[in-house]
Amino acid sequence: MKLNLLNTIARGHKVALATVAIAAMAAATAYASPINIHNGGFDTSSNSSSELSNGSYYGATISGWTNQQNVNAYNFVFVPGDSSANSSYGHNNVSLYSNPTSPDRGSFLAMDSDFGQGSVSQEINHLIVGDLVTVNFDFAGAQQVGASGASTDYIAVSLGGQTLDTQTLDDSNHGFTGWYSESLTFTATNTNELLSFLSVGTPSGVPSFVLLDGVKGSQNAPSPVPEPESLVLLATGLLGLGGVVRSRFSK
Repeated sequence: MKLNLLNTIARGHKVALATVAIAAMAAATAYASPINIHNGGFDTSSNSSSELSNGSYYGATISGWTNQQNVNAYNFVFVPGDSSANSSYGHNNVSLYSNPTSPDRGSFLAMDSDFGQGSVSQEINHLIVGDLVTVNFDFAGAQQVGASGASTDYIAVSLGGQTLDTQTLDDSNHGFTGWYSESLTFTATNTNELLSFLSVGTPSGVPSFVLLDGVKGSQNAPSPVPEPESLVLLATGLLGLGGVVRSRFSK
């Protein structure tokens, strides 16, 4: 008798779980899909590391990305095998302690955290208003060769009118923090939004830089609220389980 009762309850649990699963599928409208971030690895046609063009200096350009103009934004692209970058101050005059390399061994972006501070941005299209937009990337703190002093650095990441900050990295004198992975989530307010990265740090001027690489992202709907029909299915399943158990006890 006890064994039969246990079997009945187990079967009832299976019925209830199946009903719950059906209810969940009926309620779920969530999805996840990648967003089109072009050239998130900052590849460039330049064969040498260089400051980016910024309105007053004609340097390297990065497909898909715009370096902030008219503020003398002191941002660089470092390419594999070339650790000294050309700048508006001279040929091969900017290099970084520890000679950092990209996590994927490709190019990476280096943004000064205070001196000539300016953002790098890209317009993201085909967003769905109200969706959660998650931006993933790798970043690091570094220091310019020839300068001294500890520094702190982070990136202010903006999507449309929203800005979120990464964690703050502490970089020792002549140091390099190593690469960290970051994930920030925004809410889309328009179908087209401007995604931008701005390095922030102390002390003023050199030596602090923030490095950026591997930018990618996805969008997904917020967690859905179960529809009334789904709740009815769930209640029906639970009531069915109760009825089965009661009928067995009454015999």
